[in-house]
Amino acid sequence: STQLHTVRKEIEQVDVPHWCRTGEHFVELAKHTLNDAQLVMKLMFKLQILPLTKQLTNISGNLWSRTMKGNRAERNEYLLLHEFHQLKFLVPEKRSAKQRNEELLGGEEAAGVTAGSGKAKYSGGLV
Repeated sequence: STQLHTVRKEIEQVDVPHWCRTGEHFVELAKHTLNDAQLVMKLMFKLQILPLTKQLTNISGNLWSRTMKGNRAERNEYLLLHEFHQLKFLVPEKRSAKQRNEELLGGEEAAGVTAGSGKAKYSGGLV
């Protein structure tokens, strides 16, 4: 790491099965994983991530607990939209999950998948 002035050995994902062949290799892989976690923690403390998240959360008017849980910052989105509007930027319309799926799968395939989803799965009360 450049920030922490330490040398870290890189293990590629394709090499992981090689590291699981013997017990000694597996212990080395576990030590490497532990070292990675410790490097992340040291970097977090060096960059003062927690105070920074608290400051950013206060600026945006959100709850810090929601920020720490990784919840979506709803208010940030609206603040940015208002700022973009004042600067005369055009903002793309928000797409629904159904629209994104249709775009990913292609028009015809997605239409066949979602066509039956509009029907009621259960109509109660009929005897």
